[in-house]
Parts: sequence; C-alpha cells; structure tokens
Amino acid sequence: MNGCDSVVMIELFVNPVETTVLTDTICEGTTYQFAGMSIEQSGVYFDSLQTSLGCDSIVTLELIVTPLERTTQTQFICSGDSLLFAGVELMTSGTYIDTLTSISGCDSISTLELIVGATDTLQVSDIICSGDSIIFGSLVLNQTGVYSQVFTSTGGCDSIVAMTLEVVASSSSQLSDTICANESIEFAGQMIAIAGVYYDTIINAAGCDSVIEFTLVVNTVITDTLVQEVCMGDSVVFAGVTYNQTGGYYDALQTVNGCDSIVNLDLTIAVTLD
Repeated sequence: MNGCDSVVMIELFVNPVETTVLTDTICEGTTYQFAGMSIEQSGVYFDSLQTSLGCDSIVTLELIVTPLERTTQTQFICSGDSLLFAGVELMTSGTYIDTLTSISGCDSISTLELIVGATDTLQVSDIICSGDSIIFGSLVLNQTGVYSQVFTSTGGCDSIVAMTLEVVASSSSQLSDTICANESIEFAGQMIAIAGVYYDTIINAAGCDSVIEFTLVVNTVITDTLVQEVCMGDSVVFAGVTYNQTGGYYDALQTVNGCDSIVNLDLTIAVTLD
C-alpha cells in the first residue's frame, strides 16, 4: 500500500488420484455386488469415490465369470439291467442330472440320457413234412412242438423267439378198380391194362408227399365151347337163332362182373345113311 513490492510465496501440494484395481471371480449363475450394481457377466467395471482429502478415488473391478461345466452322455441298457449314476441304480428310461463341484469351485452339471431297451418276444410258426428238418438258432428241429431260442437284437438286448413247429406226415390212400381183358385205364398219366398194384406220389394240400396205391383187377374173358351133333333134318336153337347147318357159331354174353363171356357152338349135322 506504500507503493513498494510485496512478494507472496505459495507452496502448492497436488494430491494424486487414488487408483485401486480389484480382480475377482464368480461362478456362472451368481451375482457380484459392485458400486450398487449386481453384475453377472465378465468384464471391467469402474467406480469413482472421494477420498478424505476430497479427491477422486477410482476403483477398477476386473470380474471373471467362470462358466458351469456341463457334460451330457447317453447310455443304453437292456431291460432287467441297471446303471449306477450319482450313487443311484437306474433301471428306467429318462433324463437324470447330477451336480458336482469342479476344481474351480463352481458347479459341474452332468446330464445322463438313459435308454432302456425292452426284451423282444416274437412268435413264429412253420410247417414241414415228415422226414424234413429246419434249423432254428442252435437247434435242428424235426418233431412237432414249441421251441424257444434267445437271440441278440440290433440293440444288443435279448430277443426271445418262440417257434411252433408242425410236422405233417406223408399221407397215403388206396384206390382200386376193375376192368375187363383188352381194356385199359389211365393212372398217373399212363394207360395200364395189366392187373397189379401201382403207385403214384403227388403233393397234398400241406405241401407234403401223398402216396396213392392203386390196385387194378383185370377180369378175363370167359370162353366156353359147346360141341353138339344132330341128325339131318333136326335143328338147334342157339342164342335165339335156329341152326341146321354144320358150322361154328358164337354168342357174346355178359358176366356178373360186366365182362364178355364168349360161348362157341360147334355144330355138326350128321348125315343119315340109307
């Protein structure tokens, strides 16, 4: 105020901004509280505070969210078998879940898809002819009956097959017929005229052999000769005809079995000597 210099010296102190870095880890599905926020995702987050000196204090959060470990497996078992999962024996198809703790301290979820294959039961039947056989599994069958075998299905499980087998015996029949001599009859596609027993094999309705036995009887023609001699002027009635001349005459009759019976007449007219 007197017009002379007055020197003022100020000593200034600059307080630094305080910076704090935090690093933390949480498990998937949990939250982290920071700066009034509920954080669920990995990232870098900031918060600005005020120190006792009235300056900013920056807090940096580096948050890592560890994902849950998930494993899924599919298992196939046969009916009657069981599978141990999470300490439990399972025998029914379904989805099963077990929660474990991984080395990171977070949950590890294991999912099991269990398929229980049923045991198949199949009924089959067949017909064979006597003397034939069929192969059924490890069996060779040739007798009527019900048989069962255990096979492995495409799913690796037991498949029970029951076989009902019918063995049809070869059938036979007897036929007979009678013909007259010089006649013939057809049997098995052939004409036969000689007495005897003949056989033919055909396929019956069941597909098996059917043997036909055919007995043929051939009745012979009965031939009878009559020799007669009469005097001249006399006559003989034969087969309804009157004969008075020397000669041979015949008549064809029918026997009780329906065949011809030939009767020959040898007629002689005796000459009267004076």
